Amino acid sequence: MTEWLLILGFVVFVAVGARVMVWRRRPTAVAAARVRAQLTEVRQGLERRDHDGDAIEAEEQRLRGKWFDERLQATPIEALKPPGIGAAAHEALRQHGISTLAEAPRIAGIQIRGFGNRKRRSLLQEAAQMRERLLTESRRFSWDEVDRMGVGVLSRMRDATAARARQRARDIEGLEIRRQELERRLAQLGVRRS
Repeated sequence: MTEWLLILGFVVFVAVGARVMVWRRRPTAVAAARVRAQLTEVRQGLERRDHDGDAIEAEEQRLRGKWFDERLQATPIEALKPPGIGAAAHEALRQHGISTLAEAPRIAGIQIRGFGNRKRRSLLQEAAQMRERLLTESRRFSWDEVDRMGVGVLSRMRDATAARARQRARDIEGLEIRRQELERRLAQLGVRRS
């Protein structure tokens, strides 16, 4: 008797499984699954955003930083003229490999004959103030001035970004039309919107 129950249970299980497989493969279910997949793809396309503005801002900051670094390298150590520092002190700095404002922070880490803490501190403070002035100056440049420093790189990036934005607007319009069509097809198939 238990064998017959097991066989009957197995037959019922196979029959129900076959019925579910047929039900899942009915044309409307397959069509609805395809339309849902296409609709998901369209929604993802509508949500996608490029970050071109971030790239332009990063390039602008890079150009400002490049200008700042070049000015540090181009400013001779003799531009630092705190009280008590003369030609002999500048020559001693040059002999220790400190010839530009960019190298001035190294003053703190080396021993130079004739340089006490007061001289060292006054030179470092003067160097910090000059670096701050240069940094402030680099921030005052207009966008066009920075673009000229980069030989028009920012303008080309901005123009390319605008062209991509126009193309994306056209793409989004097409995707929106496709989304509406797919939702209409789902409604025709009698499938609720997900």
